[in-house]
Amino acid sequence: RACDAESSRAQVAPLLQSDSMQKIAFGLETLSRESVRDFSGIVMKLCGHKESKIRKMAVEKASLLDSGESFEKLLGAVSDEEEGVRLAAYRGLGRMGNPAARSLLIQAAQNDPVDWNRYEALRALSAHETIEIGDIDRAALLLESGSDLVKTAILDLLGAHGGQKHRQLIEEYADARSGPV
Repeated sequence: RACDAESSRAQVAPLLQSDSMQKIAFGLETLSRESVRDFSGIVMKLCGHKESKIRKMAVEKASLLDSGESFEKLLGAVSDEEEGVRLAAYRGLGRMGNPAARSLLIQAAQNDPVDWNRYEALRALSAHETIEIGDIDRAALLLESGSDLVKTAILDLLGAHGGQKHRQLIEEYADARSGPV
């Protein structure tokens, strides 16, 4: 990282194109937010790598680009068989401000088989600066069927982005959970 940009590119490119998983992983780790752009083509290709560790790292770096191509890679990663790759995609979608990203995060919160991923998808959704009321309403439906972990993320989302109707939902949920005194 102490090298100039040209020297850095000359050193990192061979690592990213190596056959060694360790070298590829090291190359991906060395990429900063700024340098990911210089290697975007390679990073996008690595999103489809046979090793899940490399796919996960590449998806994390691809999400820093916030481009149409990186969105497509994240879109593919949300259906990856490895939960860590899906998690990286959800977190990356949280950095993308487009409506399709929000919709994917809600679908993930509804359908991912891993509770932690569902929770993180809702946290990523909550990180969006603007969320449409329809998206909040769809997420609120999970209060009825989600695990306690997922419900916690939904309540956080409703508290941060919801309107008066959602505040009433939070109060009703809290009252129902508290039971008789």
